[in-house]
Amino acid sequence: GLEATRRASRGRIEWLEGSHLFPMERPVETARALQRMLNSLRAAESAVPLAKRA
Repeated sequence: GLEATRRASRGRIEWLEGSHLFPMERPVETARALQRMLNSLRAAESAVPLAKRA
């Protein structure tokens, strides 16, 4: 369920209104959410010491 998803994603989860077609229903909102998520991942990646990067 949702709690397992939160654990697997380490809390990086965002809820967007819409059906399974939400990217077509709300394209601007979808693009902004993706930008936020990618920026968050980039920030988390840059916080990892170089020795631990794969």
